[in-house]
Amino acid sequence: HHVESNPAGIMDFFNCFFKGMSKGSGTIFLIFMIGGAFKMLEDTGTIKAAIAWLIKKTKGNYKIILPAIGIMMAALGSVGAGNNIALAFAPIMIMVCKKLKLDPIVAVAAMYIPSSTGTVSSPIEPFNTLIGQEIAGLPQMSGAGVRLIAWIIFVSFPIGCIVRWPMCRFSSGANPTSRRARSMTAHCSRF
Repeated sequence: HHVESNPAGIMDFFNCFFKGMSKGSGTIFLIFMIGGAFKMLEDTGTIKAAIAWLIKKTKGNYKIILPAIGIMMAALGSVGAGNNIALAFAPIMIMVCKKLKLDPIVAVAAMYIPSSTGTVSSPIEPFNTLIGQEIAGLPQMSGAGVRLIAWIIFVSFPIGCIVRWPMCRFSSGANPTSRRARSMTAHCSRF
């Protein structure tokens, strides 16, 4: 089918930026609000105090901190918050991982992987699950038990891998050429 040509002029080109910002104003405003709130909390020392409290209470045990954060992110992802919420908490998680002397990859993985797996395997996620069931003509919440079991499995496995990553990286001790280090590296490379 034929579409009539409608070229954009120079003024249309310059106006498109303003029109785009108007259409995306909600998202732009949200990013400014999150950034401003984060900066305010950081400047007042609230975030550093909260991180220090968390590390003190858990005695710096990342085997407690990482699963707790992963479960929280998966739960938030399963109700439709998805990776948007991970974006808001990512700077805090990076600070936590720096204090615990963990790789930056752990911070990213602890936020995004559980959030994503929680979203895609959720029994109650409104966009993928509920709208998908409506399109398919299935009753709402049908198969919720099976999806809940799948959610537990799909969320547990990546959280286990995220907790295991620092153990594989740091448990071999100071000598990277030791037999134990080579064994741990070979074992962890399977994941």
